[in-house]
Amino acid sequence: MGETPPILPPPRPQHPYLQVGGMRLHSGVYRPVGSAGRLRGPAPLARAMMAAGECGLVFFLGMQVLGDGLVPTLAGMLLAFLAAPLYLTLWLWIDRHDPEPVWALTAALAWGAGVATLVASLLNSVAAQSVNVLLGHGGSSLAAIFSAPLVEEGLKGLGIVLLLLFVRSEFDGVLDGIVYAGMIGLGFAAVENVEYYARAFQTQGIHGLAVTFYVRGMLTPFVHALFTSMTGIGCGLARNAHTQRQRMLYPLAGFCAAALLHALHNLSASLGLFPSYYLLVELPLFAALIGYAVLCNAKEARMIEQELQPELNTGLLTPQLIRLASSFWARSFWVGGAQASAARQEARRELLQCMVRLAYCCYHSAQGEDATGAAAASEQAAWYRGRIAWLKSRV
Repeated sequence: MGETPPILPPPRPQHPYLQVGGMRLHSGVYRPVGSAGRLRGPAPLARAMMAAGECGLVFFLGMQVLGDGLVPTLAGMLLAFLAAPLYLTLWLWIDRHDPEPVWALTAALAWGAGVATLVASLLNSVAAQSVNVLLGHGGSSLAAIFSAPLVEEGLKGLGIVLLLLFVRSEFDGVLDGIVYAGMIGLGFAAVENVEYYARAFQTQGIHGLAVTFYVRGMLTPFVHALFTSMTGIGCGLARNAHTQRQRMLYPLAGFCAAALLHALHNLSASLGLFPSYYLLVELPLFAALIGYAVLCNAKEARMIEQELQPELNTGLLTPQLIRLASSFWARSFWVGGAQASAARQEARRELLQCMVRLAYCCYHSAQGEDATGAAAASEQAAWYRGRIAWLKSRV
């Protein structure tokens, strides 16, 4: 029997922290692989986001039952939650070269579905009542146009910023920003739709529920993801920015774009111009966003191939392995071809993941957006090279 090489612990960067304001944040290299060769579990912030999201969702649905009744709420939940996976599939497909860990995506989804929805609902109610007290009427309409976009996009955007700052190792750039924004936006929309569906069913019956589902669940299921993706793009640009000013301005500009799009959406509905606005503005914008994400994905594939080229000279990788790492379809067939052996299939999957991680470590080290981050990325790259060498004999 051959001796199994030991799985060494990942190297520890000498300077693993960045100074941002008064906070010391992780420098942004990848989370190391655990003793069993798998990526370690959720970061503490992700656990907190998931827990807060669960509590917020339960509280929100409880308030919904008290307000609209149990049966309307259950009808709204059925439509909203059954349709949500269809929308999520698109966003998961976007980030197919370097999929984010399930726990990070779940944290983003929970933040949008539980925290952002609950807090926004409370703040929007306060804003509408305040306007009614001041003006005597029109609180809901004015709040929808002026306060709701700021409140909702601010809360959704906060989730992206938290992931950027504290789960930086799983946030590589614009594409990841779009994916996290999509998770948060779709989670927010799904739970918000429960309220709209329940209210339509309670006041207008099945017909009202069907009309509302057609508008919100079929025509515009992506609008919150579209709005919040502006903030995600800003945070993705900030991830690789070289100056502190850029790191502050990009997310702020993204938030302003998100709030503006949200306000225009609500304004068009208030003025009865939504059909025209939807066809002429929102639908083309969504198509442009998906097109931009596809271009980012193609750029990511080229980056992976480029950053792994030096490994050909050392003999660590072969042209075939590099092609597998940068081609979604090729590696899908390669991993699927090992179905007869679960261990070999898992080894192939992890090898591909480590190659992509190595490419990103080399990329961030070469970018040198900060000295500590570049040094830490370089040290992590050495660990991934060792892990790849060990895995090659098992695929």
